[in-house]
Amino acid sequence: CTPDDYSIEQERHSEDEESEKSERGKLIDIVMVRRGNCSFVKKVQIAADKGAHAVIIVDKESSTLTSQDLQRIIVADDGYGSQIKIPSVLISSMDGAHLFEASQKRAAPVIVELSWEVPMGHVVQVDLWM
Repeated sequence: CTPDDYSIEQERHSEDEESEKSERGKLIDIVMVRRGNCSFVKKVQIAADKGAHAVIIVDKESSTLTSQDLQRIIVADDGYGSQIKIPSVLISSMDGAHLFEASQKRAAPVIVELSWEVPMGHVVQVDLWM
C-alpha cells in the first residue's frame, strides 16, 4: 500500500450548495478500501493522511464471511495503531458490493452513517500480576 493507491476527490460547490449543506449538517470524506495487500492500520493511516475522516474496509471479494462473522474479528494492530486518529470499520464483501455499486453510479453522492454502540453498565474485572 502506498499513498498513490488512494485519491480523494475534492468537490467544488457553489455558495448556495455550501449554505444548504451547512443547514443539513457537514458531510465528511469516508473512504472505502478493499481488504488485503497490507495491514488495516497502514490502509487507514494512508487514507487519513490524504484527508479522509473515516475508512470503510471492505472484505476481500472472494470472502464468504458475513456481517455476523466479521463482528468476531479483531482488526490487527501492526504496532502503529496508536497513531490512528480516525474511525474505521470492516464490513462484509456483500455489504461493500452495494456501496461500491452505488458509488460507481455517481448520480448523487453516496451518504453513509457510521455508528456503533459502546456497551455501558458492564463490569470488567482485571487481575494484574506483578
